[in-house]
Amino acid sequence: MMLNLKISQRMCSALYSKLELKAAVKSSILSNKRRNTWMICSKLRFDASKMFGKGMAWRYYIPKFTDHVNRVLKLQHGKVVETLEIRVDFTSILAVHLDNWVSFAATSCTKNLSRADLRASGLQ
Repeated sequence: MMLNLKISQRMCSALYSKLELKAAVKSSILSNKRRNTWMICSKLRFDASKMFGKGMAWRYYIPKFTDHVNRVLKLQHGKVVETLEIRVDFTSILAVHLDNWVSFAATSCTKNLSRADLRASGLQ
């Protein structure tokens, strides 16, 4: 017997807003109607070492990482961001992006701006 559950858009939004970004993206593939629902996720955590591994040279992953973060922030439709956490080895290339990310946090009324893990290991 197939169970037909109809979840209101309001309820779905409330559920997605409590999920971590990765879980929200994974669950959004279950239905075409919910395909873009992950964009209302209010917990945004980005970790370059988890996305690209620790062995990759920063000059290869930094452009991909910043593009990914910027794309997600641009698509963010949530009224308030509960958590914004960005972990990446700092290089001078990131200065402009860092300014933009802090500006995003301010305009989206971010409740919890986690201390960024910015180490200067990529500087030479």
